[in-house]
Amino acid sequence: FSLMRLSSRALASLLLPAMALVMLWGGFWALSQAGRSMADLKGRPTPLMEGRHQQSLRIDAVKEPPPSPPPPTPTPSPDPVHVHQPAYSVYRAVELAAQQNISAMGKNCTREDKCLLAVCTAIWFEVPYLREWLVYHLLQGIDHFYLMNLHPPLSSVRDEHLRANLIVLRPFIDAGQVTLRDFTDCQYQVPALGDQIRAIRECIFKAKPKAIWMIDHDIDEFFFPTKFPTLRALVLETKAGAIPIPWYMYGAKGDPPAVPFPQGLVIERFTERAPVMVYQGTSNATNQFGRMNGKMLFRTSCFREMMNPHSIYLWPGINCTAVEPPGVGQDPGYHLKHYQTKSQAEWVWKRSSNWYTGLRSRDSRWNSRNRDFVDEHRKTSLMFSGVEDDDMKVLAPIIRAKLQDLPRVKDHVMWFGYKHRTR
Repeated sequence: FSLMRLSSRALASLLLPAMALVMLWGGFWALSQAGRSMADLKGRPTPLMEGRHQQSLRIDAVKEPPPSPPPPTPTPSPDPVHVHQPAYSVYRAVELAAQQNISAMGKNCTREDKCLLAVCTAIWFEVPYLREWLVYHLLQGIDHFYLMNLHPPLSSVRDEHLRANLIVLRPFIDAGQVTLRDFTDCQYQVPALGDQIRAIRECIFKAKPKAIWMIDHDIDEFFFPTKFPTLRALVLETKAGAIPIPWYMYGAKGDPPAVPFPQGLVIERFTERAPVMVYQGTSNATNQFGRMNGKMLFRTSCFREMMNPHSIYLWPGINCTAVEPPGVGQDPGYHLKHYQTKSQAEWVWKRSSNWYTGLRSRDSRWNSRNRDFVDEHRKTSLMFSGVEDDDMKVLAPIIRAKLQDLPRVKDHVMWFGYKHRTR
C-alpha cells in the first residue's frame, strides 16, 4: 500500500509539467491564428457586414464597370389626327380621322368625364343639313353637340319638325355624340333672334360644367383651318381664354337646279364667296369678347354672360384673356365658311312656306308676311360673291363616304314640306 502511494506521487510530479507545456503551446498557436484572421479582415467584409456596407468596403483596385443606364421610357406618340406640325393640312387630318367608324368618334360629356370641345346651337328647319354638318365636325375633333330644337308653341308643324330631327339624329344620339333638347320658350309663331339667343344661352349654362371648351356656331357654318389641321388642334395649342372665329359668307352661285330636292352636299354645291372676312372685334379692356359677325370659341370657365350669338362677356383674369380679332385683310389661320344663302329654292322653302309665314317680330322688317324672299335671296347672293373658293370640294368624297355608313333617311322626311319655287 505504501509502495502504491509513492508511485502515484511520482506520476503526478511528472504529468503536471507536461500539461503546463501543452497549454502554453496551445496559447501561442491560438494567438498566431487570430493575427492571421485580422490580416484577412482588412481586405474583405465579414459576413455580418455583407449587404449593408459591402459597397463601401470593396478594395479600390478591383472596380466593377458602372451599371448601364435603363432604356428610356417610350413616350406615347401624339394623336396623328389632331396634332399641329408643319406641312400638315386639314385634308390629311380629315383623311386620317375618317379611318375611324363614325360611332367611335366623340363622346358623352359628364361632370366627372368632361369633354374637351363641345358645341351649343339652336336648330329650326335644318333637318336636311344636320348629318353633313355633324360628320364634318366630328372629323374636326368635336366631342359632343348640344342641339336646342326651337319649338314655337303656335307652329302647326312643330311636332312634325321634332320627329324629323329625331329620325335624322338617331344614330348620333345612340352613339352619345348628340344631346337634343326641345326649347319651347318661343314668343312668336316662328323662332325669332331673341328665341335663338335664349336657347343658346340656356344650352351653354347647362352644358359648360361638362366641357372645357365650347363654340356656338350654326348648322350652316363649317369651321375650316388654314394653319391648323383641325379645330381640336387649335384648342390644344392655345393658352388664351377665347378665340375669335371670323367667317366668309357664301352666295348661291354654282348650285345646280334642285329638282325635286337639292342633291349633293352643301360644301360642294356652293363655291363662291365674298372677298373679305366679316368680323368686328372688341377689346379685352371691357371683358367683352365677340364680333357683330363671326362666332366665339371660349373656355367654359371664362364664360360670364352672352349678349348675342356673336358676342359674350368673359370673367376678368389673365387666364381668360381673349385673342385679339385679326385686322382687315389678315388671316388668323382659321375661319368659318357660312353657307347662309344656299339656293333660291331653299331660301324660299325655309322662309315662306306655310308654317314659316307668320309674325316673327313686332318689327315689320322681320314680319314674314311683308317680305319678298325671292328678291332678298337675289340681293344677298350678289353681295356674297366675287371669289371662287372650292376648298371644301376636296373633302366632299370623304364626308359622303361616311354618310353612306349611316341608316338612310327618305327624302320626304328630310325635306318635309319642301316646295321648289323658282319665281
